[in-house]
Amino acid sequence: MIHRVKWPVNAVLIAIAIAPPTLPGGPAPESNRAGRDGWSLQPLVPPKVPGNAPGTSPIDAFILDRLKAGGLNPPSPANRQTLIRRLSFDLLGLPPTPKQTADFIADLRPDAYERLVDAMLASPHYGERWARHWMDVARYGESDGFERDGFRPNAWRYRDWLIDAFNADMPYDEFARMQIAGDVLRPGDAQGVIATGFLVCGAYDEVGQKQQSAAMRAVVRQDEMEDLVGTTTQTFLALTANCARCHDHKFDPIPQAEYYRLVSSLAGVQHGDRDITGEPLKHAAEDRAAAIQVRIDLLTQQVAAVAVLNPVAKAEIEQLNIEIGQIRSQQGRARATRTYAVVPGPVGPTHVLRRGNPAQEAERVTPGGVAAVPGVAADFGLSDSASDRDRRMKLAKWLSDERNPLFARVIVNRLWQYHFGRGIVETANDFGFNGGRPSHPELLDWLATELIARHWSLKQIQRLIVCSATYRQSSELNAEAARIDPDNRLLWRQSPRRLEAESLRDTMLSVAGELDPRIGGPGYEDFHTFTHNTQFYEPRDFVGGTFNRRSVYRTWVRSGRNPLLDVFDCPDPSTRAPRRALTITPLQALALMNDSFVLRMSDRFAQRLQREAGPELDRQVTLAYQLAFARAPDAEEVAASQRIVGRDGLPALCRVLFNCNEFAYVD
Repeated sequence: MIHRVKWPVNAVLIAIAIAPPTLPGGPAPESNRAGRDGWSLQPLVPPKVPGNAPGTSPIDAFILDRLKAGGLNPPSPANRQTLIRRLSFDLLGLPPTPKQTADFIADLRPDAYERLVDAMLASPHYGERWARHWMDVARYGESDGFERDGFRPNAWRYRDWLIDAFNADMPYDEFARMQIAGDVLRPGDAQGVIATGFLVCGAYDEVGQKQQSAAMRAVVRQDEMEDLVGTTTQTFLALTANCARCHDHKFDPIPQAEYYRLVSSLAGVQHGDRDITGEPLKHAAEDRAAAIQVRIDLLTQQVAAVAVLNPVAKAEIEQLNIEIGQIRSQQGRARATRTYAVVPGPVGPTHVLRRGNPAQEAERVTPGGVAAVPGVAADFGLSDSASDRDRRMKLAKWLSDERNPLFARVIVNRLWQYHFGRGIVETANDFGFNGGRPSHPELLDWLATELIARHWSLKQIQRLIVCSATYRQSSELNAEAARIDPDNRLLWRQSPRRLEAESLRDTMLSVAGELDPRIGGPGYEDFHTFTHNTQFYEPRDFVGGTFNRRSVYRTWVRSGRNPLLDVFDCPDPSTRAPRRALTITPLQALALMNDSFVLRMSDRFAQRLQREAGPELDRQVTLAYQLAFARAPDAEEVAASQRIVGRDGLPALCRVLFNCNEFAYVD
C-alpha cells in the first residue's frame, strides 16, 4: 500500500488531552468555584498588540510573542500545494481540482494567496461547509428522537437558511437574533420564521408530551426547557446555565433563579410546523377569488333572467371558474409551504422549582438573563404576563448586545477552532470555571473586538485568520518543540487534522467525478422508512442521482444512522457537538477497504481516470495523485502504483489511495 507520511499521524492526532498546567490553556486553578471575576466575564477591552515587525499581522504578533516566551522559534511556511488543499478543505470542505492547484502554483502575483482566499469565501460551497459546523452546535436533526422518532419533512428549510446566511455573510449579531426571535423581529417574513428552527431542531418527546398524567407532562416540559436554555446559553455565550436547574450553579455565578428567568424568556416556545406563506399574500388571493365569484354570480343571474345561456357569457363563466380554481389551487399549495420552527404558545407565570421538581414551586420570576454577564442589564423589564414576542425579542437583544463580552469571544473562538483543530479556549461551549483557559487571551479579545469593529462579519475575521503566517505555517514536526509543547497549544506548527466524516465522503464523490453540486432543497434519504406505531429507518446504500449530493444534504434522522459516517465520528444529532470526538479504530480501516460506497467510488474513480487521462497508465497514475492529494506522484510512487494496477487493476489503486493517510488527513 502506498503510504506517504511526513509526520506521525496517530501520535499527533490522539493527543487531544488538556494541556499541562505549565502551558496556557491548562486546567482551572484550585478553588471551590468561580465568581464574577472569572476571565470570561470581564468587559471586552481592545488589547495592545505586541511590538510586531512591519508586515506582521496582529494575529502573528500575538502568536510569536508567546512562542518567544516559551523558548520556541517561529515556524516555517507551508508550500503552495499544501496551502491550497488546506484552505479548500477549511473553507469549502472539498478538495481543490488539479486545475485550481496548477493555476495557484503558477500565479506569481504577490497577492495570489489573498485572491484565492477571496474566491473561496465567495463560493456557494462555503455556506455548505460552515452550516454543517453550526448544525453540530445546534443539535440539528430532522426527526423527533425518543421512542417514536417521528419524521420532520419540513425541517430542512432551517439547514438551507443557515447555508444562505453564511454565504451572504449575514452579520453575526443579526444571525443570532434571527434564530432566537426572527419570526417576531421580522413579522410576515418567511425567513424569520425559518430561522427559529434553531430553537426546536433538537429532540422532542412526543410520547412524554401527550401523557395523561399532568405531573409527568410537566416533568417532560421542564426537560425540554433545560435543553432550550442549555443550547441557547452554551451556543452564544458558552455558559452552562442549564446546570442551575435544580440548584445554584456549583461552579459559575449563576443562581437558580436566573436559570428560571431564562426559562421564562423561552416559555412560549413550542415545536411544530408553521405556514410560511405571507398573510398579506393570502388575503390578496382571497380578495381576488371573492371578486371573481361576484362576477360569476352576476353573469349567472343575467343568464337566468333571459333563460338563454349566451355563448360569450358561457365562455366567460368557464374562464372565471378556471381562474378561481387556479387561485384555490395556489392557496392550497401555499398552505403546504411549511417549515419546522417555533410555534408560539401561551405563556403563564414561571416559578423557581425546588430541586427542579415541577411539584415544588417557589417564588415567581420574570423574564431575564444572567446578572454576572457585564455590560448588559439582566432584567428585561418585563412582567410575568409578558407575551412570547416580547420575551424572545428581549432575550435575543440581550444575547447579541455588543457590550456582552461573551457573545463575540465565543464565536471567534469557534472560528479559530475550525481552522486550527482546537480553540484558543479548548472547551468551545464552556467558558466557565470547569472549562479550559485561553491559551492566548489577548489574541482572543483582539479577534472579538475586531469582529465588532468589522460589523460582525465572520468572513472578514476568517480572512484575517487564514491570511496569517500562523495559519500558513508548515505541519512539519520539530522534536524539540514537541518536547516543550507536546499539544501544540503555542502553535509552533499547523497540527495535521483528519477530515470530518462528511468531508471524507464528499471528497470521494468529488475525486470520482460523481459529486452532485446542487445546492439546497429537501435532503436525500439514505434509508427506507416505515411506521409501525414507531417510525423506523433502515439504512440503505442507494446509488447515483440525488444520493451523490454533499453530505450536508443528507436527511439527518436521529435513529437512522449512516454506518460509514458513524465510524468516522459523525456526531449523534440528538446532542450538541461543539467539538467532534476523534477516534482511530480498526473499523475505520475496514470501512475504507470494504464499504459498498467506497468500492463503488473506487470503480467510478478508475473510470474517470480512463476517461480523462486516456489509456496511458503513467498519465492515469499522475491524474489519480493530483485528484486525491493535490500533487503529482514521485518516481517511487509511480512504480508502486503500476505494480498494483498490473496485479489487481485500476480500481484497486483507487481504493489504495482512499486508504492513504494523505487522503484522509490535511496537513
